[in-house]
Amino acid sequence: MWRFITLLVIVFMAMSFINVPRKKEKIVIHTSAVCDQCQTRIESALLGQRGIYAAVLDLATKDLTVTYNPDKINPEQLRTFISNLGYDADNVPRNMAAFENLPTCCKSHQSH
Repeated sequence: MWRFITLLVIVFMAMSFINVPRKKEKIVIHTSAVCDQCQTRIESALLGQRGIYAAVLDLATKDLTVTYNPDKINPEQLRTFISNLGYDADNVPRNMAAFENLPTCCKSHQSH
């Protein structure tokens, strides 16, 4: 019995050292974000999604860099997700119902 338990421990330890590489791709999406609240809202919402490793919005350029797993989510789904938050995402226009629910500061520089 102890041999079996020892063998199991060794197998589990060996498995923990195996580094299975995850697929990662990056995309840059131009948004209509204008303030810190926009930045926080977009980055936080994306980081809560399956397959998203990182989301960084540069407010000066309005460019959002997303690192993601292409097996879990694709660029069009990313753009649609951002649109549904109330922001333009490249050629995908914002969801106007979501846009109307944004704080006033986030609507200060409307592009549409």
